[in-house]
Amino acid sequence: MKQKLAKVEQRRLEDKLRYEEAWLTRKKIIEENKRKATLQKEQTAELLQQCAEKCKDEEKEKKAFVKEVAEGEKNVQKSKEAVQKHKQRTGEETISDSAPSNPGVELLTSAKMIESSFKLLLARQRQFLSVYR
Repeated sequence: MKQKLAKVEQRRLEDKLRYEEAWLTRKKIIEENKRKATLQKEQTAELLQQCAEKCKDEEKEKKAFVKEVAEGEKNVQKSKEAVQKHKQRTGEETISDSAPSNPGVELLTSAKMIESSFKLLLARQRQFLSVYR
């Protein structure tokens, strides 16, 4: 009878031990899952932050590029106006003076300046379009 009671008590204690081991294992798994979830949330937040910063930087670059292109267009317009004024002044000088000093050189220089500004503007517009397509 004592042996039977000892065996029953041993089984009861073994069952209790298995139950506690299973409980501890579940607790470890839950804690590990929580740790993984926290780590995943942190990584996601970091990636979102990096993405937001990248978008912000790209937006700044776009704005700067648009501003640069607009300034280039203004420069082209100013150069055209300067050439037009020069032509008008040269025409007036030609009418008033029978021998102008050397308007061809000035006109050629202004035309080259407009041409180079226009080429630069076109190159920047192509670059803008290729970057943001």
